[in-house]
Amino acid sequence: YKDPISAQVSIPRPDILPNTETYFVPPMVSQPVCVYANDPSSIIAFALSSLKHQDFVRHSCLNLSGEVPSAAAGASAASHSRVPSDQAGGGACGTGSPPDVPTDHVKYNPAQRAIKIGNHAASVLDGNSIEQSLTSRPSSASLAGGHKKDIVEIEFIGGDLKIFCRVYHACKFHALRRDILPQGEAAFLHSISRSAVWATTGGKSRASFYKTADDRFVLKRVSEFESDSLDVMTPHYCQYVQKRARSGLPCCLAKIVGMFFLAYSNPKCIGLQLKGTYVLMENLLY
Repeated sequence: YKDPISAQVSIPRPDILPNTETYFVPPMVSQPVCVYANDPSSIIAFALSSLKHQDFVRHSCLNLSGEVPSAAAGASAASHSRVPSDQAGGGACGTGSPPDVPTDHVKYNPAQRAIKIGNHAASVLDGNSIEQSLTSRPSSASLAGGHKKDIVEIEFIGGDLKIFCRVYHACKFHALRRDILPQGEAAFLHSISRSAVWATTGGKSRASFYKTADDRFVLKRVSEFESDSLDVMTPHYCQYVQKRARSGLPCCLAKIVGMFFLAYSNPKCIGLQLKGTYVLMENLLY
């Protein structure tokens, strides 16, 4: 371009943006976001803020059965299953907690079995029910049905630049984030828009970790075996955590808020190619 001061002198136009940064603005995305070559969480922020992903969760989620009933429905069901105190028999059973029943554990149990105390039924913690609900493998028909439909792929190709993100269980994790992140999706996207390598110590997997700039979330690269296990477990996991959140009960499980396959390729960014499956979760040390 021509120098505005001396119109007769032309100078080469400098590069405004480095090759490691790619900016996206509406209407392609819901809010401005920058993808960095060495930052996988910025790719996730771009994918989740894309119109394709938002249209998918807005329309496709209505056809998938991944969400648990509303909090009101859950409270109604709980009220019908509760034994009225004035109908309890046997002295102590009518005035307080049933004997030999750990009440602080009963309220923490997502799957209950009935036992008889006197002439009435009470709920008691089934220690294996939680593990079974999280590790049981769905049928092959289920995997070929709802699981495969709950995937959205976002891709951007501009010249030699290629950005790709596959969002696993998009509707289930979107519904989960809505229940456990009170700040909302926009604040969540802003939080994960920038991260840096987290030099962790210990652990046998030697996995790569990233931590967001505000320390709220951690991104871990997982192996193929781990990703396959999480893919099977996710429907049960999301359902369990949502039930705890909607009923106002505590949950000791770490909050996983998404699983993604990411790929970034740009010949101009030597040594900054990226490809792998990542899990995004809360930072327990925040």
